[in-house]
Amino acid sequence: MRLVLLAAALSFVTPARSQEAVPDSACTYATCALQIDQRLLSFRLVRSGEPLPNGGPLGLGPPPIAAAVSGSPAALMHARAYERDLRTSGWLVNGATALYFLGALDPFDLLSGGVEVGMAAGAAGLAVVSVPISFRARRSLNRAVDTYNEELRR
Repeated sequence: MRLVLLAAALSFVTPARSQEAVPDSACTYATCALQIDQRLLSFRLVRSGEPLPNGGPLGLGPPPIAAAVSGSPAALMHARAYERDLRTSGWLVNGATALYFLGALDPFDLLSGGVEVGMAAGAAGLAVVSVPISFRARRSLNRAVDTYNEELRR
């Protein structure tokens, strides 16, 4: 049974290197420029009017930025920084949420009042720490797209 669960979990994992495309030498600004289409709580990358597919399992993750800017080493550096900061911020928010609900719900009735307050304060601290990392990720995304577009032939 464990082997089946492991196989199912690994079926969603795709290697990052396989997503990187070989840059096309005939790529011009008009045909390959990237654009960030901002939505209410998310964004999508658009190339030549066509949105790029999202990454992750079931297409629910962010677009694979590194694959989209793989023709530019400088843009690829910013894209990798974006992916790292986005992942870090996500882990911090997930940890804050788990810590808060564990303290608030106390499903096993093991915590005293002071510990619950401490867990809530720790959750708030993790959430606050994630905000500048999230802003840094967005700045890296903008730099990756701008750098990639600057290096395209006009």
